[in-house]
Amino acid sequence: LELKAALMNTGETNILINPGTRPGRLAEITRIGGGEVRADKAVDTRTAAWDSAGASAALSFGYQAVDRAKTLVKYVKVRNYSGSWRTYTVRSSFRYAEDEASAAVKLVTLPTLVVPPRTTITLPVVLQIDADKLPDWVLDGGPNGNNGPLLASNEFDGYLTIAGGGDRVHLPWHVLPHRAADVRPSTSAVKLSGGTGSLRLT
Repeated sequence: LELKAALMNTGETNILINPGTRPGRLAEITRIGGGEVRADKAVDTRTAAWDSAGASAALSFGYQAVDRAKTLVKYVKVRNYSGSWRTYTVRSSFRYAEDEASAAVKLVTLPTLVVPPRTTITLPVVLQIDADKLPDWVLDGGPNGNNGPLLASNEFDGYLTIAGGGDRVHLPWHVLPHRAADVRPSTSAVKLSGGTGSLRLT
């Protein structure tokens, strides 16, 4: 896991879709993950970070059907392999400016992290979703189920970057939030008439 994390943490993230066209568009996180492997950077790094609950150096918050504000939490293990204390700066970013501007999703974590030599520290990462600001859902279970450009319309993604002691590593994060209707019965009673019933929903 730590070797995999080092490779993912140091990948090249400036990967474009159809790079021969101008202007090129950055590829979605679901297409490139941590980026293209750069073995030399992975060998040189003395820092690695990974999801404490998974087997990857990525933070996947998955598909989320939300009808109101929702908060999700994950924990990142940050390992300092060097022989000295390190103070890391922690910064979250979005892959696309329009996603950040919508304010529908926000990633919150500590701004700095101090890690002793040859020690692993746990960093909490909080994802906040505002259902009212989410875009219309454009995916479906038919021909648009695997439509890449449409996926980009509903997916929010970016990188969590941890820098310090001459190292700079990153973890990709992404979430697919679906604004769902908040439908509830207005009453628990069902009126039966001729073997059929009715129920008012609000």
